[in-house]
Amino acid sequence: MSSSRAQFVAFMENLRMAMQNLRANKGRSLLVVLGVALGVTTLMAEVSIIQGFKGRLEGEIMSTDVTQIYLTRSDPFEDNMEQRKRELLTYADGLAIEELPSIRFVDTRAGWGTVARHGSEKASLMSVSGVTINYQDVENDFVEEGRFFSSAEFAAARDVCVIGRQPADDLFGGRDPIGRKIRVNENQELTVVGIFGKRESIFGAMAQNYLVLPLTTQLKHFPWTEDLVIVATPEGNERLEEAQEEIEALMRIRRRVAPGKPNDFGLSTQNMVVDFTRKVTGPLTLVGVVLASIGLMVGGIGVITIMLVSVQERTREIGLRMAVGGTRRAIMQLFLVEAATLTGLGGIFGVVAGLLIGWILHVSPLHWPASVPVPYVIGAVLISAGTGIFFGLYPALKASRLDPIESLRYE
Repeated sequence: MSSSRAQFVAFMENLRMAMQNLRANKGRSLLVVLGVALGVTTLMAEVSIIQGFKGRLEGEIMSTDVTQIYLTRSDPFEDNMEQRKRELLTYADGLAIEELPSIRFVDTRAGWGTVARHGSEKASLMSVSGVTINYQDVENDFVEEGRFFSSAEFAAARDVCVIGRQPADDLFGGRDPIGRKIRVNENQELTVVGIFGKRESIFGAMAQNYLVLPLTTQLKHFPWTEDLVIVATPEGNERLEEAQEEIEALMRIRRRVAPGKPNDFGLSTQNMVVDFTRKVTGPLTLVGVVLASIGLMVGGIGVITIMLVSVQERTREIGLRMAVGGTRRAIMQLFLVEAATLTGLGGIFGVVAGLLIGWILHVSPLHWPASVPVPYVIGAVLISAGTGIFFGLYPALKASRLDPIESLRYE
């Protein structure tokens, strides 16, 4: 028999004996398995929720065919009071950007939040955005019923709006909203001319709870919402960098930024938003790792305690094994396999429980996205088993160093 095959046979025999010993001491083994399982369950559940949320959010951010470019007065990732004192962006800035050769569409917009009403019915707090006629093409968000407002309505600042599916249901129930009036900001009436199609989003009904109206109408009735955002799409993703450079150069000229001076505006893309999302979710995952480590530490302490008791209880068995030719290495391996099996089982149960929690949240009314990368699953089980080996090393060394004669005499 080759040495590798002999080692495998010895390992499987040790594993079989480890399982027998664990079954013989169910109570104390269960405590260790439970401690490890709780830690791993916490990690798997959190990773499942965070990774699912991150993946779905990134998918929604990148839902448009062409990457969007956002031009803002301040840096969206480093906003501060100094930046808020900067000169506001204007609708004319958007028109100028639209003339750049690398740009396909531009939508200049301003947003705020309010509660809309129709008669005695009231919708929950919704997002209100003043936009241009390019909104649908920029956001890939199209009207399903009725129509979008026209260029003439935009130019004349008509009191019209297009609403999402949620306010259509909240305010009108089964009735047709087209042509009916709704009130925003208590007394300003807008005529509904269209309804957007349903959005699939991790935010559920919140993603459907919005209203858009002509930017000209918004600035006429709600002038305090004058802090504009300009959203541009390039002629193709292959021209994204060129488009950013052209917008930056144009805006430095329009805002009279001296050479060598930093930009007094923010320029970002969907890709940068995705990167920011990853930076935010990274520390949250780290919290799960810390909590899981606490569970593994508790399990590890249990491993030391149980294995030391096991060494004492099996002293005669150890002496007998050494008397019939068992090596110290084989004795040590026996106890290490037992310790790794103990925590490894806890890791497996923890992974299953964590994935089950994620699945339950996914099929619940929340429809929370759940996803766990395979490396996390494999890593959780391996680290759990490794915890057993680490904490079981001292008891295993102690067992392997017992004197065979004294061990046979042990009562």
